[in-house]
Amino acid sequence: IVLLAISCKKPFTPVLNQSDRKFLVIEGIINGNDSTFIRLSRTKKMDTLRTVLAETSAQVTVENNANARFPLTEIRNGIYAAGPLNLDASHQYRLRIKTSDGKEYLSDFVPLKNAPPIDSVGFIAKSSGVQIYVNAHDDVNATRYYRWDFTETWQFHSQYPSGYYSNGDSIKARMVVQQVHNCFASDSSTSVLVASTTKLNKDIVSLAPITIVPASSEKLETKYSILVKQYALTSDAYEFWETLQKNTEKLGSIFDVLPSETQSNYHCVSNAGELVVGYLSAGNISQKRI
Repeated sequence: IVLLAISCKKPFTPVLNQSDRKFLVIEGIINGNDSTFIRLSRTKKMDTLRTVLAETSAQVTVENNANARFPLTEIRNGIYAAGPLNLDASHQYRLRIKTSDGKEYLSDFVPLKNAPPIDSVGFIAKSSGVQIYVNAHDDVNATRYYRWDFTETWQFHSQYPSGYYSNGDSIKARMVVQQVHNCFASDSSTSVLVASTTKLNKDIVSLAPITIVPASSEKLETKYSILVKQYALTSDAYEFWETLQKNTEKLGSIFDVLPSETQSNYHCVSNAGELVVGYLSAGNISQKRI
């Protein structure tokens, strides 16, 4: 029966009715205690190269419900930034975007929600690798919805040491200060990391998994560092990220949930029916490095 089942399997390539329309994708939060970075890009067909279609030459502005405005500057293609804005927590904030083609996009007003401090970032050594986790809590039980991302940096050695160099005329041995086999690399998180404590009596997150570093990874060869950032979410923002997590990371078997549409709090003012991808949050971020 097993052999029959295997022999009956055939590869299936679905015919995707993909649109050529390039919808606006908005990433980033309004940071209350540090620099704000907003990334604008466009969607594309699934069968194209893994390149980002950056949305350049846009006008991006943070606004509050007291009519104050804080413009952002494009520092790289599709990356818009502003220094610390020192935002007032008594106001609500939104993002206004005007693209180079004249279309205007506006988010809903969102509250400034401050993330509590991270209690600790720790690790557990396993045979499969090193599991990184985070602990946090809120004494006043006001957070309840958490999100994290991280940046890893590590030192490793090149496979072949370079003990000699050429000065153009001859080969000479490298001095200690000239050694170039020490290398450094960095990477950022790509998974959606969220947690909710709404079903708990106290607002405590314990041993929330952040990432696992495989035992065979070069990241563990010499030195490793990870910077974890923590965000406090509203219930609507948590629902957006949880749905995005299910749609991108928890599909593929008959027991997984069906994909569903993620609801955005961005709207196209020029065309109310146009899809916009992303969800705006605002607040102070807490972070910790080990």
